[in-house]
Amino acid sequence: VLWRRLVLDADHSTRWRATTAAVAAVVVLIGSITWAYHNGAGCRQVKSLMQVSTATAGALVPSMAPAGQGPTSGDYDEWAKVIGEQAQQVTSGSVAESARTIADLARQIADAERSGDKARHAILGTKIQDQLVAIRTECPSQR
Repeated sequence: VLWRRLVLDADHSTRWRATTAAVAAVVVLIGSITWAYHNGAGCRQVKSLMQVSTATAGALVPSMAPAGQGPTSGDYDEWAKVIGEQAQQVTSGSVAESARTIADLARQIADAERSGDKARHAILGTKIQDQLVAIRTECPSQR
């Protein structure tokens, strides 16, 4: 419509090319927005898992408090349950595999804590930190 106002005597082929270019630009814009939205779905889904992991980062390191003090094995079970629930929310993108790995490692930490294996707990905590770094690399907005 604007083209016809600006160039009143434009021939048919020129109007057709201008209309085609405008439609192509709109299609490219919609396509790129849709691609970016779908491509970032995993990063949006992993946000709550990252928040919980950051808030409970102390669970990754075994407690060296004397017996009867510090977190109990029940506390670790509850922590692993929360991490597992948050990891189940992540279903898209490559971060979904990292989220499942984190949940599995959290369960293993709870098991290690029940058996009193502090060394295994420390190793598993390091593995979770590695997975969190992988997620932060994949989703820079989760820093």
